[in-house]
Amino acid sequence: MGEDHSRLTESEIDAILLDEQVGYLALARDNQPYLIPLNFLYEKGSIYFHCALQGRKIDYIRANPRACFQTGEAGGLISGDSPCSHNYSYQSVIVEGVVEEVVDTTEKENILRLITAKYSTAQMAEGMISASRISATGVYRIIPSNISGKRDT
Repeated sequence: MGEDHSRLTESEIDAILLDEQVGYLALARDNQPYLIPLNFLYEKGSIYFHCALQGRKIDYIRANPRACFQTGEAGGLISGDSPCSHNYSYQSVIVEGVVEEVVDTTEKENILRLITAKYSTAQMAEGMISASRISATGVYRIIPSNISGKRDT
């Protein structure tokens, strides 16, 4: 059987997870789906995000910690000779797993600094984060059970 050229390699998947700025977290509760765009961090094989300690997202996670996360980049239109042969180029990574709260204060602070460095500057990430701010912020990780990537160019 020939190689499937649409599958991304592990290093290509890692590069996308490290570079992309926005991901989409899919949750479900009582047969009701919920999809949330969010900033994220890919660190040590897990997806991390921060949020308020209360809200719809947290209610869904507590009811059902299984999640699906997607990120990637859209390219452009791939023209064809007919409407059915048109396509759109993309690279996409999907992470399936379980969401768990990060409760250790030192780990939470470290993740918050890494998220700050990703979306701001290293200098900003080295600034003071008060203990009250750390305790008032929820930090969560998706522990992957499956990570896959695909492209069409």
